[in-house]
Amino acid sequence: MKRLGISLTVVGGIAVIAAGGLWTATSRPSATASPTPSTGTTTAAVTRADLVETDQEQGTLGFGGARTLESSASGILTAEPAEGTTVTRDQKLYCVGLHPVRLFYGTVPLSRTLALGVSDGKDVRQLESNLRTLGYDPYRDMTIDDYFSAATQAAVKRWQKAHGQTRTGQVTLADLVFLPGAVRIAAQHAKSGDRIAAGAQLVDITGTTRIATVGLPADSDLAHAGDKVTVELPDGSSTPGVITQVSTAATSSSGSSGSQSSGDNNGDSSSNSGNNATIAVTVRLTKPKATGGLDQAPVTVDFTRRRAKNVLAVPVTALVTLSTGGYAVDVTSGGTVQRVAVKTGMFATNGAGTGQVEISGPGITEGLRVVIPQ
Repeated sequence: MKRLGISLTVVGGIAVIAAGGLWTATSRPSATASPTPSTGTTTAAVTRADLVETDQEQGTLGFGGARTLESSASGILTAEPAEGTTVTRDQKLYCVGLHPVRLFYGTVPLSRTLALGVSDGKDVRQLESNLRTLGYDPYRDMTIDDYFSAATQAAVKRWQKAHGQTRTGQVTLADLVFLPGAVRIAAQHAKSGDRIAAGAQLVDITGTTRIATVGLPADSDLAHAGDKVTVELPDGSSTPGVITQVSTAATSSSGSSGSQSSGDNNGDSSSNSGNNATIAVTVRLTKPKATGGLDQAPVTVDFTRRRAKNVLAVPVTALVTLSTGGYAVDVTSGGTVQRVAVKTGMFATNGAGTGQVEISGPGITEGLRVVIPQ
């Protein structure tokens, strides 16, 4: 992971969003050092603004919930969805010997045949809930519970009839798969016509939720679940997101912590690996349509460090560097110009010396006009 480093050493800031615009602090802002304003100038008003100090980190755009789906039946693979397809409740995940294996929603995997006489279990409750949702319990005879009843059997038979299957009234591992929700087909490991065994890898699947993943240093306190962030897309546009998960398990990008080189390292095999340990941060995009068809694309995520609300701010280019140290601004009023020393707070620059800066000091009020050298 290449971090977008923040190197500006100033009071209050690293990178700042000001008045809706994103600015990244990368160097100390330059300013006119002359004691009087230069010719050919313009002015700007001292305004009130909400400034946000941020940190930018590189991440990857993708989908959550990645896993590999294994076949629950053996035989000839006769159908499977194309890569990029979204499969929802009761749709076909794949077919073995022309028999479809359908998707039902649930968190407990199907691990047994469900039929009259089976012991109670959460898998029965999931089956009943799906059958009710799909309309196969029109008279609401079933009780949605852990017990497989005669009403449950009747609903199963209606489901089987609707799909042209033999009305056995029982559900086997070759009939359906329970997954938490709709899935997206990411990659195929087998193709139609292949002979497969039960347990064979068929497809890589993901959830349908757009996410960005970022690796932060393991000792970082930058990210917290529920925090709002901004995700910058490859085309330069940005979209909002919310942190949904911050991993508690750190990983090292420098390889296994137990590996050693063949040379003499005085027994220190991990002197460098710990420096690269990271934690995974997951960001859910609140406007996923903004990403279009992008997948596994590089993005930049802006994390908020702190905020300064309703502060006085001027363009960074209005600052004048004093020979005695510190900064001033040239205030213009009634055709006269007066140099006023100011205290700076948050800086907001875009790396090219432009942006906004928080200022305060005697006589500095909203609406004053300051000189901007050209």
